[in-house]
Amino acid sequence: EQSSPGPLRSEASLEIQTREAQKLVVGRQVDIDSGGTVRKVEHIVGLHSFGRRMGKIWVAAQHDDPFADWYLLQVETALNTAKITIRAKNIELSQLMDGVNAIKIKTSQSINPVSVDLHFSNPYGYIAAYLIAEFDSLACTVLTASHIGLIDRSLRTKMMESASKLIRKAFLLSAQWRFTGVTRAAIRADEMTAQTAFDLIGELPYDHLELMLRAKIAL
Repeated sequence: EQSSPGPLRSEASLEIQTREAQKLVVGRQVDIDSGGTVRKVEHIVGLHSFGRRMGKIWVAAQHDDPFADWYLLQVETALNTAKITIRAKNIELSQLMDGVNAIKIKTSQSINPVSVDLHFSNPYGYIAAYLIAEFDSLACTVLTASHIGLIDRSLRTKMMESASKLIRKAFLLSAQWRFTGVTRAAIRADEMTAQTAFDLIGELPYDHLELMLRAKIAL
């Protein structure tokens, strides 16, 4: 008899060059004083937290939760929008630097980059990591262009903030979904879980209820 192969395992890591990109990985917590008790609350969703949240949405979508399906598509769209915008900005700046006659400019790199281990139970965590890598590349280019005087401080700040805001917007979507245990069958049967889901999350587009529109990588 031949034994079956065991489960697959893989290793992945993200190399970070800039502090700006590192902030997107870590996120941010704030202390909230609730009646004398101080507790930490996630103020900005970071990569790891995003990956964990997307894992729950991913599993719920597999169990026929139409709201989870809807959020998968919203997150996927937001990540794609951010990727297209960040790449366009990077190309624009790289062309500006290449256009300087007689001076060869190399984009700055960290002398001590940080390696971040990646372990996600769903594709969206890794897709977000690719996006942060794109942002990190843009940040290196922006900081280089600013250092050599090709762009001023105002434009540098504007480009960095607008790009990071697109990523944070995608990450924030994962925090807006709520687990309800609802399914398409429960909604059609007008069960209590369906009403609970509508109360917590809001209305659901018809296309998602009838499986007419889904995220490209949804199972």
